[in-house]
Parts: sequence; structure tokens; C-alpha cells
Amino acid sequence: MVGLSNNAVLQTFFLNLSAFISFVLNYSMAFLSGKTILHVEDDESIRYILGYALLDEGYVVHTAFNGKEALDFLSIHFDEIDLILLDVIMPVMDGFIFNEEKLKNDSYAGIPIIIYSADDRLKSKVEAMGLPFISKPFNLVEMFNKIETLVRQ
Repeated sequence: MVGLSNNAVLQTFFLNLSAFISFVLNYSMAFLSGKTILHVEDDESIRYILGYALLDEGYVVHTAFNGKEALDFLSIHFDEIDLILLDVIMPVMDGFIFNEEKLKNDSYAGIPIIIYSADDRLKSKVEAMGLPFISKPFNLVEMFNKIETLVRQ
């Protein structure tokens, strides 16, 4: 590392090590909590940021890029999922079609879902389906309260 003192290199190393240890401890705590969320979102940055926030709140998080990937995951791991956090607008299979397909399978039809979207016009459609809706950009307090309510039932 040209131009960096040994002190700067050590500081960078320990900052990265600290972040890694924090991540491992948070993941371990989440695993022990026993509550697992399947987060279905096509935007990688939202998957990452929200996934880390959920992990920090004590949840184990699995992710899928679209509804089809989520159904494939559920077909194998349905008994591990306590809640599905679902974007509406995604490629391949959107959130509405995913929900229709999910309801056809008795193994995972009963897993609760929270649907979110940047398009507030979808709120009434989602609520007419009897599902909670959250608008993007997220209010994390509102989201965590809804998640907590559903996973503790």
C-alpha cells in the first residue's frame, strides 16, 4: 500500500475486522432467535440494505430476486420461513402472481406476507387482498412493527 503508514494500514485492518465480527455476531444472534424472513426484491441495493437492517434486528434473512426464485426456494425450505417480505414490481414474476401461486400450495399458503412498493396506487389492491402494505421509501420503524406483529402471532 503505497503512501499509507503502518498505523493507517493497521487502523483499516481493525475497522474491517470489527465490522466482520459485528456481522458474525449479529448473524449468530439472528440464527438463535429462530425467526426467518424470505425477502423477495429485484433491486440488489435494497436487498442488501434491508437484509442487513433485518439481520441487525435479530432475524435470519434469505433472499430471492423475483417471485419465481422465491417459489423455488419455498418449495424446498417452506418449513423454515416465518414471514415473506415482498416487493410488487419485479421481473419474471411480480409480487401479485407470486402471492396467487403461493396460495395454491398448502405447505406454504399460510406464511404471512408484507407487500411493499414505491407505487402507492397499489396500496388499495394489496389491502383488498387482506395483506399489509408498506410504501417505499421505507419507514423502518413501521416495517419492523408490522414484521414483529406477524412473526409473533
